[in-house]
Amino acid sequence: MWRLLVLAAALAGVAADDDASKKDLKAMQGHWKLQSFTLDGEVAPPDDVKAMRVVVEGNKWKMVSGKPNHPVKPGSGRRSQDDAETVTITLDAAKKPAAIDFMDAKRKEKNEGIYQLGDDTLKVCFNMKKGRPVKFASKKGSEAVLLILQRDKK
Repeated sequence: MWRLLVLAAALAGVAADDDASKKDLKAMQGHWKLQSFTLDGEVAPPDDVKAMRVVVEGNKWKMVSGKPNHPVKPGSGRRSQDDAETVTITLDAAKKPAAIDFMDAKRKEKNEGIYQLGDDTLKVCFNMKKGRPVKFASKKGSEAVLLILQRDKK
């Protein structure tokens, strides 16, 4: 009997965690403006940041730039707005901090990250190399990307 209660409690916890992740994914839907973009400790110029957008549709994350030949994903080469980078995201709201994984099926690459979602703000930090960051920071030599986004209400 005791084992059944423990199993039921564990399954209820998994369902609650899954519900929290689904709730966060639903809240992320839409268009986001970058407020800041930091890669490996280097802050992107304000004009570049202002031109960049993120669109979340379902479990797809698309990063586009309004500038021709502007990199929309660090390390991915140069891309135009028409050739924006789209990756699949997976959330785990139960982790502390909450986890986000970016999977690029074309390149078979996975970047592990963390996120913090507010009403109209989204903070994301992920590593370009293996491993999940433990805090929202991008220091020189870390190969970490830190994005601060605000919902685009237009």
